[in-house]
Amino acid sequence: MNRGSWYIKVYNKLLNAYYRMRLRNDHFTIITNTCIGGVMYHKLGKKFCTPTINLWMHDKDFFKFVHDMDHYLSCKLQFVYSDGETTPVANLDDIQVHFNHYQTEKDAAEKWYERCKRINRENLFLICADRPYTESVTYEEIASLREVTCRGKVVFSNLTYSTIPNNTTTYKIVETSAPSDYVKSDAVIN
Repeated sequence: MNRGSWYIKVYNKLLNAYYRMRLRNDHFTIITNTCIGGVMYHKLGKKFCTPTINLWMHDKDFFKFVHDMDHYLSCKLQFVYSDGETTPVANLDDIQVHFNHYQTEKDAAEKWYERCKRINRENLFLICADRPYTESVTYEEIASLREVTCRGKVVFSNLTYSTIPNNTTTYKIVETSAPSDYVKSDAVIN
């Protein structure tokens, strides 16, 4: 192991320990359209209390999902063949879920249903991140989050919206950066 990678590993371990020490909120649910929620749970050493781990949804599908979560969580996963996909893809009614970190439909379904049972509606947070190579989240979609009841909302967008209300924060993402580069885990969920 070279000196630089050793330093990064130690730094990350110390940073994660710092986040865990500062965290006061214990049983929380992060609903997200990307892998960022899983990264945060992992860094904080917490049990995954959300079905949206190791998967992604198109932004439009994510907004449908959070606006009618009860409906979509009551739907049975219907696995479908999707051109070019090598990992499981499922429909929940009219939205599509891409289980990009699962090898089999069985594993994806098992984890989805298991984690659906752990959702804490009283301690719910939403994170949406559009990606530079996809259509950006619209102002209307972000503003519509006002209708969703939860403890916190963060939207990472390629665009800047100066009139977004205080309960939603947008950040401009540089094309080469990952959303996780912009998140301090404890700041979002404390």
